[in-house]
Amino acid sequence: MNMLIHCCYLCVVCSLCLASANVAAATIWLERQVGQPWQQASAEDTPLAMQNWLLDQQAEQWPARLHALLQQSYCTEQLDEIGTFATKSHFLLGEGQILLTQQMQRQLAEPAPMQAQPWLRLTTEQAKSSLPVYLLADRARGTVSSVLAAPDQAPQTLWKFDFVPPQVVTSPVNSLIMATVDTPRRQSVLVLPARNQFGVQLLDPSNGRVIPFANASASEPLYSTSTPAVLDTDLNGALDRIYQITDDGLLYRLQVSQNLQVRMSLVADLRQAGWQYTSTLVASRARWPLSTGWQEGDVLMIQANADHRQQLLVLKIPESNDHVAQYQELSVQSLDAGPAQSAIGWRLELAGHIAAMPSVMAGVLYLPLADSLQRCAGPLKMDKLLAVHLYYGNAVYPDALVRFNSPMPVRLAISAQSNALTLMTESQAIFPRMLGVRGDCAGCSEVLLPSQFPKWQRIASYQPEQGAY
Repeated sequence: MNMLIHCCYLCVVCSLCLASANVAAATIWLERQVGQPWQQASAEDTPLAMQNWLLDQQAEQWPARLHALLQQSYCTEQLDEIGTFATKSHFLLGEGQILLTQQMQRQLAEPAPMQAQPWLRLTTEQAKSSLPVYLLADRARGTVSSVLAAPDQAPQTLWKFDFVPPQVVTSPVNSLIMATVDTPRRQSVLVLPARNQFGVQLLDPSNGRVIPFANASASEPLYSTSTPAVLDTDLNGALDRIYQITDDGLLYRLQVSQNLQVRMSLVADLRQAGWQYTSTLVASRARWPLSTGWQEGDVLMIQANADHRQQLLVLKIPESNDHVAQYQELSVQSLDAGPAQSAIGWRLELAGHIAAMPSVMAGVLYLPLADSLQRCAGPLKMDKLLAVHLYYGNAVYPDALVRFNSPMPVRLAISAQSNALTLMTESQAIFPRMLGVRGDCAGCSEVLLPSQFPKWQRIASYQPEQGAY
């Protein structure tokens, strides 16, 4: 019966005209099951079935949030371009009428529904609560909140914390960094930017209180709005190294020992006229090939912004490092250039905006890019994928930049065949034969074979589920 009703709706030919100015005049239909609308409401007021699940601020912003959700779901910059529209899971129907599926309702009603507002569900131990507790971050405004979302009750804000927001948000890529610190309690902490001696502050996720470093003192503060990067170099389960960069490009390393003792050192001066560093830092433990063998250390992937331009900087920091790297020491790379000559690292101006955090597989850096910073499909869609040698910045495949005919989800996965590893996004193969770096020559690569990973095997497969909430 449900399928019959669903098919009847899809057969109706009608038009939909929804611009941001008249969203409030539309009629909202909520579905109980696919194709069965069960409640009608005006977009000026939130539907009764959803009011208990919306925070006060969310309820006040209902028309704007609804408009943003429709833009994200249907990928159109002007909603008046939408006519009758159908997908596998939902469709819009009638002039000025909107049918919201349970999935779309859940996006609007959950504590952090939009991709621009990262969220993280805490464990029972982290939250000190047996009920669901979420952390919500709004980096543009510089706030992080803790919300208790008990079943069948209105969400309750437990605490709210203000940190330093960037003056200009230049990237949709945001993340909440949760780590463990080596204290007698071995507690979890949220790592946030700060305007203090270290440019970093640690927050107790259970109560929103700052956990101070043991040797913090009143000294000249650093102005840092970038999300720091953390590393566990000794693999004991607790962070022992934090990287943070000031907005103008001074990169610091914080060596964190037991009981939050900190030793701070300057590792790079990337200051250059016009470039700003306000995005999320990415750090990785690595070893890179040298003529004399392998060098161990950290690799930093840094985003620099100026007006509508973006650069990717990759900086190699040896374990025993006492040299302050300079911006001018980085090799200037292009997609058709050979391996970078600089031992310090390289920089590449990007043809697009970073759409998601970079991934590193077998020494190859994969960076999803989008043509526009404000894509209606949300930040986790890519128009192209950059693939270059992590340590030298040169192309490892025939095409260093793969372009897609339409925006693709950023869901990179590896499929193992009998004679090759394939890089996939959903069902599309991007690189049928994946490559990895070689250590016997600078910038070289080789085909990865499944036999090189004898312990890698599939142990289970789960089908995607929808409609049960």
